[in-house]
Amino acid sequence: MLGFAIGSLFPQLKNPEAYASWVDEVERVFNLIPSIKNLQVKGARSGYALFDTEGVEEPGSLIYHPIPINGTVSFTINIPSRVQNRLNPLWSTSIDNKVEEFLVFIELDSDYPYVWVAVSGDDVIRPSGAVVAVREFLREEIEKLADNSTLTLTTLGPSPFHADFFVEEAGPGQEEGEVVAPGLRVALQRGRNSYSKCTFYYDGAEFSSPAHAMEAIRQKIGPEFAVFYWLTAEKTVKRLSMDTLTVQVDESVAMYRNKGVVNWLRRVITSRSALRNISLELLKIQMSMAKTQQSNSKEIEELGSNRGTLLFDDELKKASSLNYGSDLENLGAMLKVLESQHTQTVQRLTAFAVSLLGVVVGAFLTAALRK
Repeated sequence: MLGFAIGSLFPQLKNPEAYASWVDEVERVFNLIPSIKNLQVKGARSGYALFDTEGVEEPGSLIYHPIPINGTVSFTINIPSRVQNRLNPLWSTSIDNKVEEFLVFIELDSDYPYVWVAVSGDDVIRPSGAVVAVREFLREEIEKLADNSTLTLTTLGPSPFHADFFVEEAGPGQEEGEVVAPGLRVALQRGRNSYSKCTFYYDGAEFSSPAHAMEAIRQKIGPEFAVFYWLTAEKTVKRLSMDTLTVQVDESVAMYRNKGVVNWLRRVITSRSALRNISLELLKIQMSMAKTQQSNSKEIEELGSNRGTLLFDDELKKASSLNYGSDLENLGAMLKVLESQHTQTVQRLTAFAVSLLGVVVGAFLTAALRK
């Protein structure tokens, strides 16, 4: 039995400016981890692509420096059962975590990297757990290296992808599933409250082994995962931008709720400019989301037209959907209330100034406070 899982694990340099040395540092640091064997880096030296985080502060789970393109990082990693039990007690890859060897492929031939983790053996029950085991083990080992490591492990959820994948040889006369390539069929069982199960059945006359069949699967289905994580990264950027905007609106609301003369004067003098800037940022985000939504839909459409029926069309459409419209509308409504409150305050203050100081001073004060 061969199983595999998909996720997003990327060894990112701590120093973004050193991106040109990425391959060298991945080779150096990974070779310092005793459990990693058969490390190979193919390509990844000829070009780099920068994923646009749109100036988001503290991008966290996002890759924020130029990403190597046109390449693959592959290695095997041995994680003892006792270590798996400690790192991942609730998510066993195999019965009693007996499977201890994991084959890892970090794919770079896309706008955003993603990872395959393969396991084999009769005890394999939940391949998706392999991503968790590898992720937690690598994170721990890299941290142990301390100053000897120039890398940090960047992950983007959902990781693992919400499906368990299996590769099996088809029995005599077996024709279960849909044809995805010559000699290869796939049966997808979607889980309602659990992970989906996706089984690839290969013709033994066409493929010599499950590993051989997996290469065809990577070629056929891989681009869907590449687009999925790119869409997910784009969605994360938009969410982080909206979170920042929400904080700014909340701070403005809190300022209007503060009592006292000093706070009242601060609102009168400074809030108009701040509210205008926030409103402009809201408009900018709305326009950006509309543009990204169109781009996302086009990306999925082109992927389908180039590769035929998409196995994970629903997941791709869900990842592409920027369903933040109602949240942005609510923020806009709150800004209108604050702007109305500020306008009323200025009008009352102007009326008082006119009655007390005269028309000229009142007009000057009104102009100053509305800037």
